[in-house]
Amino acid sequence: MAANSLIYDLFSNIISNSVKYTDGKDVWIDIKIFREYLNIEYITIVISDKGKGIPPEIREIIFDYEKRIKHGWSSTSLGIGTLIINTIIEGFGGKITYKPRIESDWRLGTTVEVRLPEYRKYEADKKS
Repeated sequence: MAANSLIYDLFSNIISNSVKYTDGKDVWIDIKIFREYLNIEYITIVISDKGKGIPPEIREIIFDYEKRIKHGWSSTSLGIGTLIINTIIEGFGGKITYKPRIESDWRLGTTVEVRLPEYRKYEADKKS
């Protein structure tokens, strides 16, 4: 199914960014998956790393291409992939957020939270 491939690619991108932006030899990535109920059931995947972090001014505009260009980013700097990932996740009815791993110091890594609605197979799906 195409959705499976897209989901795989977006998580590969998030994890490869965790590795790419971690200085030194040791890479630490923590992944948590859980369900939550917010009007409908969601699967939430939280990926944390100890990379160099994302400054607050960048986190505020990370999904806004025009503001990124005004900020001086070229289309190849700091993740055109983040724009694509956001578009894919929103297309599935989900949400992605980037925040510091440790709230008091953004330089100590990033936490990426991806929330996707849980797919449930209904009777109508089973008949087709």
